[in-house]
Amino acid sequence: MKKLFLALSWFFTMLLCAYGFLASLWAYVLWPKHWAMGFVYMSIPLVIILGLIFGLFWLFVQPRRAILPLIMLLCAWPFLARTLQFHKNDTLDEKGVLKIMSYNAMFFDYYQYTDKIDKQNAPKLIEYAIEFGDADVKVFQEFFDNKKDIFKITERLQAAGYRHYYLMENPLTKQGFHGLAIFSKYPMIKQKSKYFSDGANGFLIADIIFKKDTIRLINSHLYSMGIRISRFKNQGYTGAKIESKSVFRLLKKGFDKRNEEVDELEKQIKISPYPVLLCGDFNETPYSYAYGKVGNYLENAFENAGNGFGFTYNHSPQFIRIDNQFYDAKRLQIVDFKVGTKKYSDHYPLLGT
Repeated sequence: MKKLFLALSWFFTMLLCAYGFLASLWAYVLWPKHWAMGFVYMSIPLVIILGLIFGLFWLFVQPRRAILPLIMLLCAWPFLARTLQFHKNDTLDEKGVLKIMSYNAMFFDYYQYTDKIDKQNAPKLIEYAIEFGDADVKVFQEFFDNKKDIFKITERLQAAGYRHYYLMENPLTKQGFHGLAIFSKYPMIKQKSKYFSDGANGFLIADIIFKKDTIRLINSHLYSMGIRISRFKNQGYTGAKIESKSVFRLLKKGFDKRNEEVDELEKQIKISPYPVLLCGDFNETPYSYAYGKVGNYLENAFENAGNGFGFTYNHSPQFIRIDNQFYDAKRLQIVDFKVGTKKYSDHYPLLGT
């Protein structure tokens, strides 16, 4: 019985390692470009965890066999760096740094407020978004402003010192402003925007004059899938099966959409005459095609200055990092990177220095 158990364990170890080698290779080269690879990339954290488990198992049972999962984990090392970080960040003269806050603000919880479901959260979210980080530039996805009541957000940000701003409205909405926004304490000399194919997502570009330099800031919101794990709660087998098929279709569509959208971002990064800062809600994990594609040109702020896991989404599943700040490491230096902690929006804000 023991021999059978060890034989099966070794067989599954070899299968896992073979899959881990291939998944890591595909994630490095970002090929083939196909929606199915999105599921492979999503599995990389699980592969790493199982590799650690099997490696420790064989280390105590038959140490020589632990070499195979160890090699597989070494191949997956860059993905460990995308997952967990520890940094002791240096401080620089405040006069020489630029602080960027990026935040998916969930439309400042406008609908819960107006439907009187929750009248308390929206005011707190608005105050938090305005005050968090004392940033020089504030970048928003799912920004909202209807110029009424507490939702005079543009007016309040201007009063807080963000006199320069650029907005791109979602054409599918009719009640108030919904969309992407950039607010800056520094002048903007050029702006550009583009909707993606679905009309609800896209990117904003603003060239910001910082001291005697110009920095190109890109604010992007990639395709949202609208998947909620809570849908599976209190469902029987039949209901869960139907919901699983729906989730699969949404994931497949999302992988296809974001693969196309990040190619648009790649073009903008390549043609920029200025150092680029890219902020946004990627709706993708750090193991995805979109993340890897941008990573070919820019460094990730969390990877180089963050701490812990850097999770940015506070709804189920809460252990994911889908919001990012990337920067041109050839011409910019990351000093500090933090993730906010308040759960007013379904995302946490990011602050890069």
